[in-house]
Amino acid sequence: MPWADPLTHSRDDLDKLRETIRRMAALAGAVGSLSDHALRHIGQTEWSPSWQDELLDLATALDQTIGVLREKAKALGDVIGQSTTGLSLEAYSALDQLADVLLTAPRVPAGLARQAHDPGARTRVAALARHGLARHEHWQRVGDGWAPQLAKLNATELQAAWSLASNSWWPKSALAKRALTGRLATFRSDGKRPTDPQVHAMLGPLAEVNDEDNVLRSLQADAETLLGSAYQGLDTNWSSLDSHEKWAKKFADVVTLAASGGPEAAEKLRASLQPLVAENRALLSPSGPAGRALLEYRDAWRQLRQKLDAINQLAKPVEPLQGPPRADGALERIQSALVGWKSAARMLQPWCLWRKVRDQAIAQGLQGVVSSLESGARSA
Repeated sequence: MPWADPLTHSRDDLDKLRETIRRMAALAGAVGSLSDHALRHIGQTEWSPSWQDELLDLATALDQTIGVLREKAKALGDVIGQSTTGLSLEAYSALDQLADVLLTAPRVPAGLARQAHDPGARTRVAALARHGLARHEHWQRVGDGWAPQLAKLNATELQAAWSLASNSWWPKSALAKRALTGRLATFRSDGKRPTDPQVHAMLGPLAEVNDEDNVLRSLQADAETLLGSAYQGLDTNWSSLDSHEKWAKKFADVVTLAASGGPEAAEKLRASLQPLVAENRALLSPSGPAGRALLEYRDAWRQLRQKLDAINQLAKPVEPLQGPPRADGALERIQSALVGWKSAARMLQPWCLWRKVRDQAIAQGLQGVVSSLESGARSA
């Protein structure tokens, strides 16, 4: 509220302000020092016995869940060769993403998984998938009834021969077309001569198929190295290659995110994980030791998130219990707050009343008084 003039506020306004200040003084005196109060995170303004019981029960459950997560995180750290103690909540989330990617590694060709951090390898697989899918689409446009061996013919030579036959005088044109369609009959699934419209519709797409086959041949050596048995020539599942390339990109990104430190830490983590996603991938099965550790960590992380979300909804904290974004020691900060809540349980009711009158005071323009009380500059 502005105080530019002594007559700005009416008698009723002044009475309300005095009443608010009296309530603030009484409640601040009841709860004790505000600057480092054990309940300082709690922003809830409405108290009830059932609310308090639920809050303290949740605090106990969350504390136990943190203990489980810390245990599972240590087991995960043993798998990936990296310390998982005292991290930020964002870092634990990154470990959850890493666990998720690692669990799907056995579905990806080992050669690609081994080189997932090489952008060049990912680019080659992406190109292979792109050209393979394009080749498939062009072949669909060739038309029905053609045998796969047709792709071995040179479309440019066929187009020239068909154009020459089509533009010749009759009966030379008819004889030339008959000779060409007779040759093409061996590339028909029914063994019959193709009609003129069938030949005309086939020539353009066949040229595109030839171009894609040339590209795919140039990529064959890389395909066999990176994809192993997943590469089956023209019978390869091109859509699955696209998903494999996306996995490799995600794996590379998540490893960088999950590494505790700079580029050197990321490189160390890559080196630690490379044999796990390739030759030792059997360990990642749900029954394998690494797979079990990953699954148990993911389950513990989800339990933590659920309980933390529930307690945030109930307590309405004025600042994150885990501390500022990316601050280390997140679990320790949360547990410290929970211990404070339990130790100050008898103060929960006056604290909620304090938060309520505090909000009311700010709404009435008494921010300065509130700040003075909370900072300790003014005593109750």
